[in-house]
Amino acid sequence: MKASLTWIGKALAVWLALLAGNVIGGLLIGMPVMEIPQDGPLTLGVAFPLTNALFALVLAALASRMPGPAWRRIAILFLILFTTETLLSVIESVFFADYLHLPAGLLASMTGIGAVKAVLGALAAGLLWRPDGPTPPVPTGLAWKIPAIVASYVVVYFGAGHLIAWQSATLRAYYGDGLAFNDAGLVLLQIGRGLIWAGLVLLAACSLHGSTRARAVLTGAAFSIFMASSLLYPNGFMPWAVRSVHLVEIATSNFLFGVVAILILASRRGLDRKNRGDAATTAA
Repeated sequence: MKASLTWIGKALAVWLALLAGNVIGGLLIGMPVMEIPQDGPLTLGVAFPLTNALFALVLAALASRMPGPAWRRIAILFLILFTTETLLSVIESVFFADYLHLPAGLLASMTGIGAVKAVLGALAAGLLWRPDGPTPPVPTGLAWKIPAIVASYVVVYFGAGHLIAWQSATLRAYYGDGLAFNDAGLVLLQIGRGLIWAGLVLLAACSLHGSTRARAVLTGAAFSIFMASSLLYPNGFMPWAVRSVHLVEIATSNFLFGVVAILILASRRGLDRKNRGDAATTAA
């Protein structure tokens, strides 16, 4: 009971650090003035604490499974949170800027505020949890596993886009039925984002201890919640009818990708091949 209450208390501290990061980042960097309609199931006043509470729970779960020095834990938590929530989303938003009609300076402000928030959240979680145990080893067979992870991301991204997002007539209309899409550019963009995702998966695999199943589920949950939760915020450039479809699409596809990617890294194919090669060399 005491351990559970302590864990909850630490998670609350992380939640407060994330809230403070948003506020401090906003004061330091500022946001463009824009109208925020009451669109969707949540008001801004509800979405703000709720999404940060989800982030805090995931950061707490990650930090509690990350042995090693505090600086390493803080750095990894920052990279996973900032890259997933902010950087990867900003990269894609730039590509779809013609459809989003974002206010000038919004993406730069989001990047700065996201960085401040990720720093404070990672500091809190990294310092409050100090799990024991050895640091997980670097997976073997990366020469084939990294390309496989990138390929799996591209497949999951376009598969979810076709099977979930593009089934919505409202979403298709929002993007002009995709008639102006640069298809080759979009594929290249997702390959590049897939490489970044692969780096995050490798970070998770080399820092989280526990069973493969537990690490896969936790990684998938982090990728899903960190990126999809921002769609709960009402805004003036993407209506809820579109955001809700993207919410389901991203939450589903990112979770699936995270699970599959960890399973790929956990495969012993590369290790078994290395062992066979070493055995053959010894026998010779």
